[in-house]
Amino acid sequence: MKKVRAPFRLALRRRAEMDVEEEFAFHIEMRTAELVKSGLDSGAARREAERQFGDLDDARRFCGETNARRETKHMNQELLQETKQDIRFALRALRRSPAFSVIAVLTLALGIGANTAIFSVVRGILLRPLPFGNPGALVMVAPTFDGERSVWSPANLQDVREQNTSFTSVATMEGHPAVLTGNGSPERLRGYRVSADFFPLLGLRAVRGRIAFTPDEAAYNGPKAVILIESLWRTRFGGDTTLIGRTIALDNEAYRVVGIAPNDAVYPRKTDIWFPFTFKPADLANSRGAVYLNAIARLKPGVPLETAVADARAIGKRLATQYPEMNRGLGATVVPLDEWITGSIKRPLLILLGGVAFVLLIACANVANLLLVRSVSREGELAVRTALG
Repeated sequence: MKKVRAPFRLALRRRAEMDVEEEFAFHIEMRTAELVKSGLDSGAARREAERQFGDLDDARRFCGETNARRETKHMNQELLQETKQDIRFALRALRRSPAFSVIAVLTLALGIGANTAIFSVVRGILLRPLPFGNPGALVMVAPTFDGERSVWSPANLQDVREQNTSFTSVATMEGHPAVLTGNGSPERLRGYRVSADFFPLLGLRAVRGRIAFTPDEAAYNGPKAVILIESLWRTRFGGDTTLIGRTIALDNEAYRVVGIAPNDAVYPRKTDIWFPFTFKPADLANSRGAVYLNAIARLKPGVPLETAVADARAIGKRLATQYPEMNRGLGATVVPLDEWITGSIKRPLLILLGGVAFVLLIACANVANLLLVRSVSREGELAVRTALG
């Protein structure tokens, strides 16, 4: 709005400055004429008239600003009055033809409503950045078997963590639902087991306590710990700040709550709780055929995605050569986290957004046609208005 009104304000200021200059010139000429009549020559009379007038620059600035404010106020009053007249005329026109008004409003409401709804979904899924620290460096590292994406075995993933040169860290996660008992009726929770570096890798801050597991908690047969999502903490435990450090019953076992994670920084989506992921020694020694782990990683500063992809593929080929019985056809790929999350829904959403935008265009065209037809029916009225000025 400011950009639209700026040219008008500039024009008003220039016109005010011209009016002030003309007014000053008139008064100085009048005073000069009076001094000439009193006996002074024209040059001396001019200089004396300007001296008596005072600081011309300051006077010009003051009068110009005053005149511009007056003009702006007058223009705003005229604009407000014209707007009121237009609104009254529009309301009278709507009352005269209610069917036209209803059709036009419903047509535009359909187009605008559909666009608003779909754009809200697209913005939340595709346009809004992920709520993590430096989300552009987060990637998913996935194995491939004969070109198809899969999940890792513990031993293969451990080799990836040790052999890669592209990631600052590689975190592990696996689905692990649990049943919450005590403090009300039992409730089935969506949970994940994650490695100790999972939350630090994402760069999240805790609402309460800490959202990171200690090495002891992530060790095999270590103390049982759990991190809750903020919504569960508030709904099931009433936002009790003393819950940190206390134990809750999950699957009839006691787990100590060490932290509360924020709602808007949840990964994977719709997760209620996180447990520390611990490997049995046998898992790392004899588990290349048991695939059940996902891996998320953060690129090292300055490492492009293409380099990380090449690094992962080289590791996959090396593992396929070293362990041909379990890793036949093994490869690896690296996918940006935002692309991994949107996955197959990105293209349908964009197509749907384009479709509803086309619906809005059709709605606008229909309303324009209605207005055109209505204007034809008002030819007589418009002719009379034109004749009357």
